[in-house]
Amino acid sequence: MDEDAPTSALPGDAFGSILRLLPLPSQLSVAGVCRAWQEGTRAYFAEERRLDLSGVCTMLTDDALQAIVQLRPQLCELNLYGCRRISDRGLAVLHGCRSLRRLNICCLPLVTSEGVAALTPVSYTHLTLPTKRIV
Repeated sequence: MDEDAPTSALPGDAFGSILRLLPLPSQLSVAGVCRAWQEGTRAYFAEERRLDLSGVCTMLTDDALQAIVQLRPQLCELNLYGCRRISDRGLAVLHGCRSLRRLNICCLPLVTSEGVAALTPVSYTHLTLPTKRIV
């Protein structure tokens, strides 16, 4: 069986359309199926411009966020609402997302006012901050 057959048999952006229907952990595990699917997943992540992690990634760490940011260089919208393990160090990796314009960082208990202040050099069109005072 040709290793490239699974994705080459799919028309156009069908592989990306299928990945969009899967939750993030499943999207990442698809890359382990074969080399062709790994390349297809990498291409999908490189082109994907929106990522909503709200509520589904309570175990997402700063290191995992860094890996995601590296896989999605064109990211322009990111929703981190409720990703409780993200800290100021995690927010710092967002400086690598030059296209990022919409960001939600509500309900991140490890983020301090210093972490939020470090985001200000980036030109956001929409920044959702916690409504409670953070230290």
